[in-house]
Amino acid sequence: MRTKTSTVVREQPTFIEAARRTQIVAAATETIAELGYINASLAQIAKRAGVSKSVIGYYYATKDELVRAVVDTFYVTGHVEMMRRLEGAPGATELLQRYITSNLAYIAEHRSETRAIGDIVANFRGADGLPVYQIDDAEPLIQGTAAIFDWGRQAGEFRQFDSRIVAVILRSAIDAFGQQLSANPELDIEKYTREMTDFFLQAARKTT
Repeated sequence: MRTKTSTVVREQPTFIEAARRTQIVAAATETIAELGYINASLAQIAKRAGVSKSVIGYYYATKDELVRAVVDTFYVTGHVEMMRRLEGAPGATELLQRYITSNLAYIAEHRSETRAIGDIVANFRGADGLPVYQIDDAEPLIQGTAAIFDWGRQAGEFRQFDSRIVAVILRSAIDAFGQQLSANPELDIEKYTREMTDFFLQAARKTT
């Protein structure tokens, strides 16, 4: 998802300022995950963070700005983690396997964050009443996923198919995992990951 940051550009923050921002974003994420975007007030976020509401106001002028920081942090952190796990894959088949397993692992390891992001995407509205985060914001993720399928087709590892369509299907399946995990905390993650990985590998693999 593309992020839509509107934060005013400031000088490079000090270590203490960066730590405070991290603390506030984490508190906002947990509050939204527990209460939902609509019910998560700045006062409640401040209480969870152990700071005054004015301290939050120093770093984030509005709730909207803070919520955007929550979304930015989730996706930037996820991107860094994905790149680390995907690095060095010898081929498209291995890359696809790592891509699926690492995405599901990241969601499983960040359940509160995933739940908060889902609620923000569903309920965060702009002044015009329209959702701030819309379907086209997922396009970079879809394009990146499609590139894996393109590589596999060009390398002869995958059969011929429309890479973008299959990428949309895969990304939808990854998002659905987060929803299932939220609804069923006891979900067998290992089995879910194995079945989903095998399914897409079999679907993409070139048959002789």
